[in-house]
Amino acid sequence: MIGGNYTLVGAGDRCRALRPRAQRQTGGLHCARQADAIARAARLATMVGCLIEPALLIAAGLSFALSSPNVQYGDLDGHLHLSSDPSRPGFMLQDGWLIAADAPGLGYSVELG
Repeated sequence: MIGGNYTLVGAGDRCRALRPRAQRQTGGLHCARQADAIARAARLATMVGCLIEPALLIAAGLSFALSSPNVQYGDLDGHLHLSSDPSRPGFMLQDGWLIAADAPGLGYSVELG
């Protein structure tokens, strides 16, 4: 059994993926890596998901997803529901895919004022 902030994707004993919510639900990227390692050891794919959150946090989730070959699924569209997000994504949404920026770190910027 995996409780709390993880979801097993699949029916019954045929689970095929573990979905940690990287930023808030697992306790940060370090804990998300640990959940990913557990999933990988159990031969489960990992899915990265999000809540309604700024592009900065989506960039962190995308960075995590791209850094692990075990991440096979993603749901990182929470920033699209915010009308006044001060962070500008360091990624592009193109044909349903998030494309990471060729920039150091998370590649985001913030517009204040």
